[in-house]
Amino acid sequence: APTPTMSRPKSAGLVRLLLGVLGLRATSSQQASTAAGLVQSELAQMQQLRSVVDEQRFLVSDLTAAAQLACHKLWQVDAFVTIQDFGSGESGENMLAMLKKLGFAPQVVYDVGANNGASAELLLELWGAHGSAGTLTLHSFEPVPPTYGALQDRLTRLVKSSPSSGMSALDYPLREYRTDFGSVTLHNAAVSDTDGSMEMFDGLDKIANRGKRSAWATLAKKGTSYGVVKTVTVDNLVRHGLPAPDLVKIDTEGWDYMTLVGMQETLAAQKIEVLLFEFSHDTWPRSKNAAATLENAAALLDKYGYDSYLIGDSIHIQLNGGLWAPMYEQLRWGNVVSIRRGAPCQLGVDCINPDKPTLRTHPYPCGAKQRCS
Repeated sequence: APTPTMSRPKSAGLVRLLLGVLGLRATSSQQASTAAGLVQSELAQMQQLRSVVDEQRFLVSDLTAAAQLACHKLWQVDAFVTIQDFGSGESGENMLAMLKKLGFAPQVVYDVGANNGASAELLLELWGAHGSAGTLTLHSFEPVPPTYGALQDRLTRLVKSSPSSGMSALDYPLREYRTDFGSVTLHNAAVSDTDGSMEMFDGLDKIANRGKRSAWATLAKKGTSYGVVKTVTVDNLVRHGLPAPDLVKIDTEGWDYMTLVGMQETLAAQKIEVLLFEFSHDTWPRSKNAAATLENAAALLDKYGYDSYLIGDSIHIQLNGGLWAPMYEQLRWGNVVSIRRGAPCQLGVDCINPDKPTLRTHPYPCGAKQRCS
């Protein structure tokens, strides 16, 4: 009968090889068995060592990611202080134009705080008359009566058609224009965090323009009262059949945070792809809501899967994802864009463009970062 060592020649050969590596020599079957046990023990220790090495590798990887995040945050803060290009009156308009170049093509747009129609005209230029026929649905919200009249006049000239009038399901006046590219509906209501009614003010320090149109009209108590206006929330509009928006533009002179609070169901459903809103440390506190801060706005949007960026002429500063800095709260005025995480257009916003003059003197030192196309 063959001996045990001969029945498994490959195993025996492996054992002899490992024994040689370990400096041992087997002279009998018993010694070979003992030596094999030593080999198994050594292999087990090697496996434990490998596990420790793998854990250390993951730890180093985590530390590297944390170091890159810290570097990026410091660079953003330095850029915010050094470049100072975050108060341009055209930053919001430029961002919309850039989003179009990146392929963003909203079919439903909410224009909150439409004022005299300048934003509606821009939106129509970008995605209306020059877009695909019959695809754009624009809803413009303006609560102030004299401003709502100016908005109607402007839209009538723009679309060259007469509107039909009616009442919304939430009991406020509507004007709807049908065009060859879709439709424009004017809503004589304010968008807020609650449905009901509130007093509207002209936002001015003086009363010289009492009762006239004001570009600073607000639900925050400042200036002369226009009287009580209808208020609605985005969530309730969607519940009552209005199509959920792909793009929401908000310009409510200090009431932007409250508007965001009133659309949390729609945000949670990830129906909105892009939001654009204004921030000012002068006007937001007028809402008398202690939660109305830029940090809380970015955190609220982050909670529902949106990354927010303070829009600059040369660089866009991310406000969430561990990159918040308290000094951003002191910005006197600026625009913020929030993009649904993973949306195709995000890559064109969350990027570095070293070719821009201001960034050539403020290089990015933190490793790999998507280059702007």
